[in-house]
Amino acid sequence: MDSKSGSGDRALSKFLKLFDNKRIYVFLFTFVVLSALVFSYDYQNRSYFTVGDTAPIDLYAKRSVMPFYNRVKTRQLQEDAASEVEIRLTQNTAIAQETIDQIDYTFRQIQYERNNRLKKELEKISEISNLLDFNENEQNIAQFLLTTEPATLKHVFDSAKSIDLELLEAGVRKENLSKKYETIDLIAFRYSIDQRPEVSEAIAIIAKNELIPNMSIDDQATSVEREKAKSRITPIQENIRMNELLVEKGENLTEEDIERLKAAGYYEKEINWIIWLHSILYPFILFFFLFLYLFVSDKKEWIKSFKRYVLLFASIAIMVALSRFVIPMNNNMVPLFMFTIVLTVFFNKPFGYFITTVLVILFFPFFGMDLVLTASYLLASLVTIQLFSNFKTYADYIQKSFISAAIFSILALTLITIFPGYYANGKFLNISFLVFLNGAISGLFTLGIILLLERVAQFITPLRLIELGDSNSPLLRYLFEVAPGSYQHSIMVANIASHAAEKIKANGMLVRVGAYYHDIGKTVFPFYFTENSSGKNILDDLDPLKSVELIKGHVSNGMKLAEENSLPDGIKRFILTHHGTTRISFLLQAAQSVNPSITDDAEFRYPGPKPTSKEETILMLADSVEAAVRSLSDKDSTEIKNMVDKVISGKIKDNQLDDSSLTFKELQTVRQSFIFTLDSLYHSRITYPVNTRQSEKFKRSR
Repeated sequence: MDSKSGSGDRALSKFLKLFDNKRIYVFLFTFVVLSALVFSYDYQNRSYFTVGDTAPIDLYAKRSVMPFYNRVKTRQLQEDAASEVEIRLTQNTAIAQETIDQIDYTFRQIQYERNNRLKKELEKISEISNLLDFNENEQNIAQFLLTTEPATLKHVFDSAKSIDLELLEAGVRKENLSKKYETIDLIAFRYSIDQRPEVSEAIAIIAKNELIPNMSIDDQATSVEREKAKSRITPIQENIRMNELLVEKGENLTEEDIERLKAAGYYEKEINWIIWLHSILYPFILFFFLFLYLFVSDKKEWIKSFKRYVLLFASIAIMVALSRFVIPMNNNMVPLFMFTIVLTVFFNKPFGYFITTVLVILFFPFFGMDLVLTASYLLASLVTIQLFSNFKTYADYIQKSFISAAIFSILALTLITIFPGYYANGKFLNISFLVFLNGAISGLFTLGIILLLERVAQFITPLRLIELGDSNSPLLRYLFEVAPGSYQHSIMVANIASHAAEKIKANGMLVRVGAYYHDIGKTVFPFYFTENSSGKNILDDLDPLKSVELIKGHVSNGMKLAEENSLPDGIKRFILTHHGTTRISFLLQAAQSVNPSITDDAEFRYPGPKPTSKEETILMLADSVEAAVRSLSDKDSTEIKNMVDKVISGKIKDNQLDDSSLTFKELQTVRQSFIFTLDSLYHSRITYPVNTRQSEKFKRSR
């Protein structure tokens, strides 16, 4: 049993021991998922943009920047100024002498060919053509150089040298050679003799062949001049004021927009630091309040049940994910009711109030929900939790789905009307309809989730308990027909246990249904149990060892019937734990009377396990108390009280409550409830006096 009298450190230590490795992994995984969701939203919508992105929202300056140096515009002006700077060139003076030497060499070679008497004329023409790289169309020039008079030949080569020296002095660049060739053709006409075309043509060909570029780009000098041109540009200055609209929603961002956003506070290091802080802080706050609630409210069973633990964390992760992606798209359609109904049905109403409030206040505004709709969601969800904390049929569930949707719609319309600045008038009815649709669809969709979890994960819900608690359900009907005494006993235990459970805020409905099925195993051999037999007890004629197996067998037989009829695991637990590992004392005594050497009572104890939850513990005590009080011949208040105390004290001494989460304070409340209920059921009736004359008249009438 748990005790609240221990120190806070001791209670915290016990609480932390509930978290084994797999539960820690579930928590860490959920934390990482929530951090990623927060980070992705903050990163996308608050700080990071690139050229070409579309602005997701209107982007306003987060601070004033006066002056703001527009580096994009300034850089463009600088590039324009640099492009206007002429390229700086450097001249190679040695090229002129090389050109003269080459022309002289060519002149001597042609003279040699002219004076060579061993070669024929055609061979000489071929040698001159090869020397000057003549093509077929220029063979006539080669013949002219071979046959012209010496003075004319000398004039041709002197003219070619003069032209090349004139051009080289002005400077020749490789990329301008084609233009220089055109210039050579024009100048060559000036050096022609007697307007002879072959003279000017020969001069031009030789000048072109021997012209070598003597000018090259001076990269260093050019770069220096360009930098000087850039430095003469005055930086462009502008002003950015806080809350000034920088980019409208839907605009494609330019490089200049990016620079303005950077200056206005969208890319600074502290902003990135805040994004990381948000991604850790928001999940931390949520889980801090979650674990605080679990610790303070002592909900160990929610942690011990791994399926319930996973459901809790999965529900939180899914709800935050839906908020992250649905709110930016359409903030009227966030399925919050799914989350609140799941919390209420699978956990409890106070927990639903608490965690829903924390989650909505923490995440809805962060993901872009305006304050009016955030308030509408929160108020409507709290009403929804109240509605779904108690429903009895599927029709009741569906009706409450539409009621909660209508309340959500009315709340949203009312708050929007009170604060008209948030929306245009034409959107009022549209929003009201959407939130109604959201509430109705969420409620109906969650019903499917509930049914799926009931059947697949064996969760127990109010709908499932109502279904199982129907007296016409096959298994209960079978219990009534085969073992009517056990059926009546189960009904009595259900009344006693459920009343006690409600007194300590435990699940009274769960205890009631568990009590209905706890002795279902007695239907296998019903007459071996005194409540189903009349007169002599059959067990009196059996060997005690045989009898104990029959008595203990109703637990295993009950589990077989539960499996065959697909009872939820939570109900099976009541079948397994309603006796714990209690000793069957009367059979042990009978066995010892036959064989005094029997000292080990292991064979005479139920297989267990011992109860762990408050509901299981209450049922075990109620089962024993009801049977014990029913066996009393004198059922006055004092005897009932003494018997209840004796039974509870015996269970404690037998260590049957060691694993229970029931506290000593709660045990006292349960004890008082037992005494009150049993005294109400078995109290002595008053004998009312009967009029003698009326009695005689009644007898004669018969």
